[in-house]
Amino acid sequence: MLLPMFRGSVLFMIFLGVLVPACKKSRSPRVHKETIISLHITRRSFPNAPSVNLDEAAVSKWISHYTKGLSSFGFSPGAEKSNFEKPYHLDFSYTVRPIETIRPVTRKGVTHDRAFEATVYLTLRPLFTADPDEVIRGVESEWKTFPRNQSRYLDRFLTEALRSATGNAVGSIWFEADLKKAPVAKILALLDSPEVKIRMLTVGIIGRRRIPEALDKLITMLKTERYEVHKMRIAGVLGHLGDEKAVEPLSEFALSLSDEHTVAVLSIISSIGGKRAETFLQWMAFGHKSKPVQKAAKNLLDKMEKEHKRPIN
Repeated sequence: MLLPMFRGSVLFMIFLGVLVPACKKSRSPRVHKETIISLHITRRSFPNAPSVNLDEAAVSKWISHYTKGLSSFGFSPGAEKSNFEKPYHLDFSYTVRPIETIRPVTRKGVTHDRAFEATVYLTLRPLFTADPDEVIRGVESEWKTFPRNQSRYLDRFLTEALRSATGNAVGSIWFEADLKKAPVAKILALLDSPEVKIRMLTVGIIGRRRIPEALDKLITMLKTERYEVHKMRIAGVLGHLGDEKAVEPLSEFALSLSDEHTVAVLSIISSIGGKRAETFLQWMAFGHKSKPVQKAAKNLLDKMEKEHKRPIN
């Protein structure tokens, strides 16, 4: 049984309704400027993990299924390079990780006391350039529980979970590829998405494209996002934008973090530079309670002084 793509996912709806034009039936297939012609598959091993070996034919079939109708890339593994203006390579790797400890759950009267996590890692890159900005990565996992007495079906469970994770990873990559070309207004609108995954993908694109119109929304998100890992990603993009308006909210954020993360945000603030950044780093260098943070702030001030070739008072 084929698992449905992006069950209930807002991400898939955005493909259909926002970024991907409606596909009309046509007798001739669409010719893509950017086409994947090379595919490499790797299995990453975990100790005591159940074994499942995916061949290129199966993976190609999955990807062809999930990319059907999407706009960004064609998929023709094995095709001649000369037939395409911009050929791409796709690295496909996967892991299956056994879950050693699980709290049994009952589903439809059956106790599930076994579990594993299947993860798919996709890396899409052009064949003829090493530009890191053109590399797109997607990582997706599927958690599967099952009863002990159904262990004989483990191979089927593993394959289904990896297939579903492949669909979600393909969705992430194609979504990001379309987003790279989207108008600024659409990108800014996606920062208000109710789905955190979409917001974070959009934040990454803003950093790569350096979209200054996103500054105010990113500053707001630095305060409203729930998880620290997401706030750190936003802080990094604010550093890429390099606007001194971000120094004050970044300074407030730095004071709420562990020493390690505080030092990371201080580095972002110093990369923006300006008088506000200097003032905050001076205060941190002499007023922060943590010695490692003080030392990091002093080192950043020294670095700023050398780069500006003038004393910082």
